[in-house]
Amino acid sequence: MRIGLFYQIQVPKPWTPASESQRIYEALEQIPYAEQQGFESVWFSEHHFRPVWSHNSAPDLTLAAVSQRTSTIRLGIGVVLAPIHHPLHVAARMATLDILSRGRVDVGLGRTGYPYQITPYGADLQDTRGMWQEFAELLPRIWTQEEISYDGAYYKIPRREVLPKPLQHPHPPLWSACGSDETARQTGSLRMGGLFGSEGGPDRVRELMALYQEALATAPGDRTGPAPRAALMTAGYCHEDPDIVARRGTELVGWYIEQQRERARLVWRDYDT
Repeated sequence: MRIGLFYQIQVPKPWTPASESQRIYEALEQIPYAEQQGFESVWFSEHHFRPVWSHNSAPDLTLAAVSQRTSTIRLGIGVVLAPIHHPLHVAARMATLDILSRGRVDVGLGRTGYPYQITPYGADLQDTRGMWQEFAELLPRIWTQEEISYDGAYYKIPRREVLPKPLQHPHPPLWSACGSDETARQTGSLRMGGLFGSEGGPDRVRELMALYQEALATAPGDRTGPAPRAALMTAGYCHEDPDIVARRGTELVGWYIEQQRERARLVWRDYDT
């Protein structure tokens, strides 16, 4: 088993003028120490317009800073919100980050189930799944082909040479957030790594994992990239004193669950359901 860290850059209230910057710099101090203790990876989410829950809307920039303070820990984005980005832009930024980190980047893709955070960017809510799949199929081609041209349902790319290319060969590992049955199946069929959350409990994780593994087992083997893996995100608290873990950990997990409820209340804010 490989153990990693997952950061949202949460900033509880009450805020001070230094609250946000302090949290970011705390993460930058923690991660080199985690690397020394044997943590295999660190992941940063991408969220927008979500006070308290996540103040890290540019995870690639944060990870660029991490890359200059570490040497072995892998750097993951979990996940790039495909509906508000263009594959060419993401491909170039991730390749640059892969070079800066000397080949340590993992790239997660997602759609988001929260229109509240993507509609201000002009995202079309009608078919985010199709857009996500086309995005996932395009990235390896952009990274591995000398020139790329593409005429798809969502993206039109005239013949271009997209630079820079990533350091990892043939390209950085691709992952996807697996929050629904269909996404778990699609992720497996595309031979991407699966990122699973623990909010639904162990039984739900097993269901999604089974769908992912079934699709992965029957997926065509012509996709490029490293062999896919699965990862589970769950809340935890690290401390040497088990009594402090029991007391403080319970408090923090309770706060985390309450923030999940608040996030759910934002799903369709400003939209008729």
